Amino acid sequence: MHPSQFQTGPVAGCPARPGLIALLDPLLRDSRLTGTFLVGVVLRRGRLRRVVRAFEAPTDATPLDRVPLCWRATGLLVDVSTRRSDEEHPRRGRLVHLVDRHGDALTRLIVEGGHPRTATSGNGPVDEICRILLGLNRPTAETDRP
Repeated sequence: MHPSQFQTGPVAGCPARPGLIALLDPLLRDSRLTGTFLVGVVLRRGRLRRVVRAFEAPTDATPLDRVPLCWRATGLLVDVSTRRSDEEHPRRGRLVHLVDRHGDALTRLIVEGGHPRTATSGNGPVDEICRILLGLNRPTAETDRP
């Protein structure tokens, strides 16, 4: 699903895209947040609120734990390096990828202090980690076949 289709799901209180963008974009601009952070979205007193925690990559000794059930969506805020095909040097940026409990995803990106924008959502390791944290099963290549 394309990020522009990220809409309120059938469950009451599932985050809608405009509200998420308002919650996520300040994280992209916050220079105090360096490294990787776990981002959660909760509904408290009728308002969407974000939760930000330091994220440590899983190891054999510390596997990924699921996020609390009250989290309507979870994501990762990460530092990135990006380069267009016509550029010689990569540019630094920040990316936040968020997945809701229905499996819909939204990715926001900011490059070198520019304006945040919606990026193409991928199916890479960041997306996979978000889905694991939510307890969503991701189909494998085997189950995708007819």
